[in-house]
This record gives sequence, structure tokens and C-alpha cells, in this order.
Amino acid sequence: MYLSPEFALGFFVLFAIYWYFEASVSAQNRLLLLFSWLFYASLDVPLLVYLLLFSASVHLLARRIRHSQGASRRSWLIIGLSCLATFLCSLKYYLPLRDLLAPYLAGSSGWEIKLLSLELLVPIGVSFYTFQAVALLVACYRDDPACRDLTLTETGLYLAFFPTVVAGPICRPEFLLPQLRQPRLFVDPAHGLGLVVRGLFKKLVVAQWLASTWVDPLFASPADFNGLELALGAAAYAVQIYADFSGLTDLVMGLAWLLGFRLADNFNQPYLARSPQEFWRRWHMSLSTWIRDFIYIPLGGSRRGLWQTQFNLLAAMVFSGLWHGAGWNYLVWGVLHGMACVLGNVWPKHLLPPSLMRLPLTFIFVSFAWIFFRAPDIDQALAYLLAMGDWTKPFSYNVLGGLLLLGGFFGVQQLSARFREPLRARLAQLAWPAQLTGLTLITWVCIELGPSGIPAFIYSRY
Repeated sequence: MYLSPEFALGFFVLFAIYWYFEASVSAQNRLLLLFSWLFYASLDVPLLVYLLLFSASVHLLARRIRHSQGASRRSWLIIGLSCLATFLCSLKYYLPLRDLLAPYLAGSSGWEIKLLSLELLVPIGVSFYTFQAVALLVACYRDDPACRDLTLTETGLYLAFFPTVVAGPICRPEFLLPQLRQPRLFVDPAHGLGLVVRGLFKKLVVAQWLASTWVDPLFASPADFNGLELALGAAAYAVQIYADFSGLTDLVMGLAWLLGFRLADNFNQPYLARSPQEFWRRWHMSLSTWIRDFIYIPLGGSRRGLWQTQFNLLAAMVFSGLWHGAGWNYLVWGVLHGMACVLGNVWPKHLLPPSLMRLPLTFIFVSFAWIFFRAPDIDQALAYLLAMGDWTKPFSYNVLGGLLLLGGFFGVQQLSARFREPLRARLAQLAWPAQLTGLTLITWVCIELGPSGIPAFIYSRY
């Protein structure tokens, strides 16, 4: 994917040709669309067929909504959203539901046999570009200026833009479409390269080391380890998934920056949050705001009283859990976060823990909930939790070292929140040869310390 030598070579060629056509936005857009389709086809050719048919259908629906009035416009919006929901649910939940219902459909009738034998190919990134399509249709319904005179090329590129098509960030039409229509400027390339290098460091060094050293062995056989080691394993996974996903965000933001695009950040120091509600304002922000705007607010938001508000909040978080997968473990993960957010809203203020304790308590809760997210199914998640209660086994890991590393992570987070922008401004003052030399050295270190082969990103499967 983004880490392969083939992609690096292809991006270099794209970069050179793309800026050769700096004076022609339309030529740049067509080139970007072609590269995005080739990139997606490189993952699997049939996936591109899905995306092409999907993009054409969304464009036709968007035009129909834009050119309809009154009740007809609302009807076309409902039809469009229903089609998108059916499309996404069919792809993401057919196989799990088929396997769940298989024992009850093991008859001899023809349709049951066809149902059990039907295999659906689930496109990579389908959730992300479907959510973008929902935002596009709603923006057309609201007559957003960004959606006026929408061309097929713009719709296709909005949905298939290669930095975001695999795992986001989820872009809104009012944010990305204007950038597709205006001239781009090649400014501050060191910033874009710096984002790419930061993403590589997070993914290849931090996330991969945690996965191979702590997370994968502990989750593979939790009964073999001490409960304290398993608790540290859950915390290690919390750091791993953050480094992995935020690393991907940094990487694609850097690639987009080098092409003259600005993508919204997806993370804002989420493990410095002091409540579950604040965590979701800092974690995967493009998904959080999408769920707020298209699930929570349409349900009524906070407009219908205290308890209806809490129900809407819980429903939104359950949706977040089921969006990640059809397993019971994802449902439990969503319910846990929903209940924590609800309790945070209704809990008496005078009974809240001291301010100093809120950050570690929030991290402990989030790490606990991540167990259900990381485990392959609910049974293995419960087995992990059960094994955490056994503190009699001898230690296999350097627990003190693990605790010090965890403390170091929080120290880096605090320092980064305080000094990141001043440090970036200071580095920007260096001559470009010094900047390029430093970034090249860090990239070489990341590649040397990283694993052999091309590791996948965790969120690419959602």
C-alpha cells in the first residue's frame, strides 16, 4: 500500500508530472483521478469495478437531488441514503450474518444453498468513501455552494482521492471540493516530508515494535502470562493502535500536502483526554464528527431532554462499534464507550474524581475497552480479561521497563502538545539541505528499525 517501493516510485512519477501541469487544475485533477484509480486497482482489480460503479451512481444521485425541488428533493435524498446504507451493510455484514445463520439455513432448498455459497468481496476503505458519499448527498440536498456544478471527475476524485480512500480522514464536500477547483501552490515541502517521516516513525518503529514485542504474543496466549503483564499488554495496544492510525494520518496528510492539498487532522493527543467524552473529541475526529452530524443530531441530539439525549449518545456510540465490525466484541466496545459517555454526563459533579486522577482513569478505561476491539471475538476477549485476574504466574516480561516506557509515552505526549509548533517553526528556519538531510536520516532509521516486508495498517480493514 503506502509503504511499498512500488507506491513510492509511482508517487515520485506522479509528483513530477503533476507539478509540470501546475497551470492547469483540470489536468492535475484528471491525473490525480487516474493515479487514484490505479492505486486502488493495485490493491485488487475487482475493487476498482466496485468503486467506478459506486462513483457513477453517487454522481447521478447527487445531480438528481440538486435538480429536484421540495418533496421530490427529499425523496431522492432518502432513496440515495437508503441505497448507500444497503450497499454498505450488505458488504460489511452479509458474511458474518451468513455464518451466524448458517446452522438454521442448512436445508435443501435452492435459495438456501445459494445464500450459503455466495461470497461477497468487501472493498478496502468502503466505509470511508461511503460516509463521504453520504456527506455529499446531504450537502447537495442542503444546496451547499461546494456542490454546485459538480462534475463527474470531481465526484470521482472526491470519493477515490488516493491519500484518503483506504482509511480516511473522512472528508466533507465543503472542505475538499473547493480545493479541487482552485490552483495549488507548492509551498513548504519540508512540512509535507516531515509529516511523511513522522508517520513512518510511528508506524514502522513504534507500532510495529509494540505489536511484535508486547501485543501479539500476549493476545495470542493470555493464559500463559501474569495479569499485570496482560494489563500492560492492553495499554501497549492502546499506544500501538494510536501510533499505527495516527501514523497513517500523518503519512497521507504529508502526501496530500506535497500535492497542494490540506487535510484536516484526525487526532489531537487523545490520551491526554480527561474523560471519555473528551477522548472522542480528540480520537478519529473525522469519524466522531461524522457520527455526530449524521447519526446523533438526526436522532434528536440534545434537543429532547436529558434522558433522550443520553439515549441518542448511546445509540451513536453503538453505531460506532458496529461500524467497525459485526462481531459481539465490537458491539461491547461501542456499548462500553456509550455508557461511559452517558455516565460522564449524568454523574454528579461533586462526586467526580480529582482532576489529577482523571487522565490516568480515562486511559485505563480506554485501554480496557480496547481489549474487546483487539480480540478476534468476544470469547477471546473474555479469556483475556479472565487471565488478567491471575497474578500468580512468573513474569515473562520486564514489567518495570514496560511501566517506564508507558510513562515515557505520556511524557512525550505532554511535551509534544506544548512544544510541537515552536519546534516546527524553529526547524523551518534551517536551510533546506539541512532539513532534507535530517529527514533522510530519520527515514533511513525507520526503515532499518522497521520489520521486513510491508506491514498493513490496522484501520485499512474497516
